[in-house]
Amino acid sequence: MNHFTNDNDMDRYLNEEMTEQERVDFETALSQNSLLRKQLEEHQMILEGIRCYGRKETWQKIQQLEVEASSHSIEDRTIVTKWLFRSMAASVLLLMIGFSYYWHKDERMYTRLFERNFEAYQPLGGPVRGGNAEEFVLDRAFAAYYKKRYEQAIDLFKQANTQEDNYHIWFYLGNAYLGLDQAEDAIQALQKVLTYQQVEENIRIRTHWYLGLAYLKQKNKEAALDALRAIQNTDNKYGQKARELLKSID
Repeated sequence: MNHFTNDNDMDRYLNEEMTEQERVDFETALSQNSLLRKQLEEHQMILEGIRCYGRKETWQKIQQLEVEASSHSIEDRTIVTKWLFRSMAASVLLLMIGFSYYWHKDERMYTRLFERNFEAYQPLGGPVRGGNAEEFVLDRAFAAYYKKRYEQAIDLFKQANTQEDNYHIWFYLGNAYLGLDQAEDAIQALQKVLTYQQVEENIRIRTHWYLGLAYLKQKNKEAALDALRAIQNTDNKYGQKARELLKSID
């Protein structure tokens, strides 16, 4: 029997605050109960209306609409009737803020898209220079990077930057920052790659891809679109991935 009917359950699910078992139970209930799915959709609309229009003003309008609606209802209101009132309120909010504004302001969508698409670049092998590995900071930086020890890799890549001018260092530094969810630092590093005049084409394309993801992580839609559009016509896997991602955010 469905017991997920109150606002707190909806809030906890949408804010990803449920335990793994609670989430599984809730999504199972969603798959089996069309009314619950409708309730969740309407609740999310209301929450987004609050975010876009202002908490105080929005709740005042919801309360006013529900008072007016309840005056025409029977005494014993069921859960269906309750959500009918909420649906009326949500409909008014959607008219006020617009469907496109609501959907494109869903910041959680950008976070989900980033998490779904980001994987730190991992080529086969790495620079091998021979000799004592301790003498070559860049070798140690790549060794840490391949093992996903990103904090250590960042420190070593920064040291390597003081020894040689190499746009590859900036590219991997940007990836390491993204691996730690540090989008702003990642963007600065990746943008540095594009300042070099003699950047290999494959590195330029990859840089735009990871820049697009970094901007998504920052919820900067327009910058993400620009970065991805720069490679959408390229005939490789990054061009294909960019085209697919653009469909989700454009």
